[in-house]
Amino acid sequence: MMKLLLLPFILFFISDIYCQEEGENKVNFFDREETSIKNPMKLRDPFKAPKIEPPKDKAEGSLLQEGVYTNRTPPSDLTLDTIKVAGVLLGNNRRAIVHGTNKTQTYTLKEGMKISGGNVELKAILPGGVIFVEKITNIYGQTEYLETVIPISN
Repeated sequence: MMKLLLLPFILFFISDIYCQEEGENKVNFFDREETSIKNPMKLRDPFKAPKIEPPKDKAEGSLLQEGVYTNRTPPSDLTLDTIKVAGVLLGNNRRAIVHGTNKTQTYTLKEGMKISGGNVELKAILPGGVIFVEKITNIYGQTEYLETVIPISN
């Protein structure tokens, strides 16, 4: 037991003697006044994800979409004739879960989102289905709005 207590003291004295022998060549890391950080208030918060700048020449099929990396195709590729509504989520932020007729990919849409290349807008999400509004021009050159109600299906 006495040997175990004696060992830390011996190590302390040996390290103290070694440091005293170096004398003026002793390196003290805490006395430096210079640092590579110029303004520490400009450092980013380590608890937040870094901001991703979109590339200047955004190529088709890029994984970066609206600042988020994803491999999912945007819902603008959907068309009204291929949409099937799988379900709706009601509450403060209403959402509709839809998929195409081939059921290979599922999308979550919210009110105001556009599909079909920006021609069709999701206007309302109801407990029984969704309402899309499409802006068209009739044969007289007048603008008309077509409403399409798509119920929840299997």
